[in-house]
Amino acid sequence: MKKALLPLAVAAVLPVTAFAELGETDTSFYGKMNVTAVNTNFDSSVDGDNESAWNLNSNASRVGFKGKTQLGENLYAIYKAEFEVYVDSGISGSSSDDQTFKQRNIYVGLMGDYGTIIAGRHDSVLKLSQAKVDLFGDLQGGDIKNWMSGETRSSNMINYTTPKLGGFSLSVMSVLGEDSGDRRDGLLDSYSTGVSFSHEGLYLALSRDENVKSGSQEKQFLNINRFVASYAIGDLTLGAILQQAEDGDNFEDNASGSTEMSYDEDSFMVSAAYKLGDFVLKTQYGQGEYTVEDATFGGSLVDDDFEREAWVVGVDYKLAKSTKVYTYYSNIETDDNLLSFSSDSDVFGLGMEHKF
Repeated sequence: MKKALLPLAVAAVLPVTAFAELGETDTSFYGKMNVTAVNTNFDSSVDGDNESAWNLNSNASRVGFKGKTQLGENLYAIYKAEFEVYVDSGISGSSSDDQTFKQRNIYVGLMGDYGTIIAGRHDSVLKLSQAKVDLFGDLQGGDIKNWMSGETRSSNMINYTTPKLGGFSLSVMSVLGEDSGDRRDGLLDSYSTGVSFSHEGLYLALSRDENVKSGSQEKQFLNINRFVASYAIGDLTLGAILQQAEDGDNFEDNASGSTEMSYDEDSFMVSAAYKLGDFVLKTQYGQGEYTVEDATFGGSLVDDDFEREAWVVGVDYKLAKSTKVYTYYSNIETDDNLLSFSSDSDVFGLGMEHKF
């Protein structure tokens, strides 16, 4: 009797053991603290005054956890929850109602031989396509969002990325409008897509946002085309971004709510970084030209065009693998033809970054 029951006991235990192995979860906690003491000088042609101030900035400091659980052979459930924290003041603004933790990329999905699919809140494909060409990301006066649209983190998104094949990879993100109206009720009324290629120091990417709510330009819905290129030659890395943007189907005049307003943007940037021992010398230049038609101004519909130009230079010094100190200087000039307005903004910063 005991011998007869033994095979049944073994059969009952084996699936449980196999399931336990497949269900093993690998989770890691991580974060980054980045703070900068900055001196800003702003000069405007409106009043002719020069405004100067010192501030302590928390630059997209964050904490989060991510991991995966094996579901089968080469198939995993993946997840991530990342939150911005404010090292300078503890909250996202000056009001008691502001957030202590602000959601960044948060998702759950599947990863396997046929690619990766995730759902939740995440950087758009177009935003991610710039890789590390922007050398001063998240820094006041340095980030490309000062003159270039498309630095967007989309909510209610579903994203699929193919496996790499010969250095190529394709991503498609659908941003669900959750709107019962006739403009944003479809699966692909808003989407972000792109293809990239990387091989031996060369990186190329072509991406497009279609009717995606941009993280800049007053949160407007834009259609954007972006081309990115970078090349590493020894200790020197060169990069460039070319971009064209225009109003999408849901673009609205913030002053009147009219959907007749149009927007057009042509922008670019170039960057260079050179590693010298524990130092990294870096610089970038950007420029944008913008045209707005049928905008509400002073109770009337007007057309306007303006230009923006930015220079940034800086030096990083590595104290350890996960820690660096840095300094940078930026200058941004804006000229507005309609308002006969010009401004000049200078930012000097000293900062530290630690990753864990």
